[in-house]
Amino acid sequence: MQKSNGNLSPEQQQARVREILPSFPTPNASVPKRGALAVAVARDNAPVFTTEGIVVKWANQLDAEYAESWPETVSHAAMGFARHRAPAAEQEPILTAAELRDNQTQAYLAKRGISPETAKGEDSQLSQEERNQKQGFQKARGRILSMVKKAQADRAARAARKQRERLAVRS
Repeated sequence: MQKSNGNLSPEQQQARVREILPSFPTPNASVPKRGALAVAVARDNAPVFTTEGIVVKWANQLDAEYAESWPETVSHAAMGFARHRAPAAEQEPILTAAELRDNQTQAYLAKRGISPETAKGEDSQLSQEERNQKQGFQKARGRILSMVKKAQADRAARAARKQRERLAVRS
């Protein structure tokens, strides 16, 4: 018959704990449970964190002036062009509006299934003036389309308002 833990001496209990859990830390009877000494021991046993590999990405480069109080191992970088959400940690920052426009164009072409080489091939034969003119036409076309959509929406709203007025007069 095996002895219960209640009948074992403290030394036998610690030996039993070491048998069951070999990596279990043994309590030190000389360290108090509370007090300044216990806090100091807990601080000494706390894990050590470093600032190695930490990168702070600034959305506003003017805020980098506050970096004077940061540790030397923390590096600072530009977050890049303004976005609606933060970029992924491994994503390179977009620093100019031209880069952002290029990325948006590539995403648009990929969504439509058009290869960038095909799209560049069409515009590669155009002069800079012709490209600017083409962009101007595209912007004007967009404005005209938005005005037509607005006029259609206004016409539909007027028709609905007249229909409601006719129903109200009949009632």
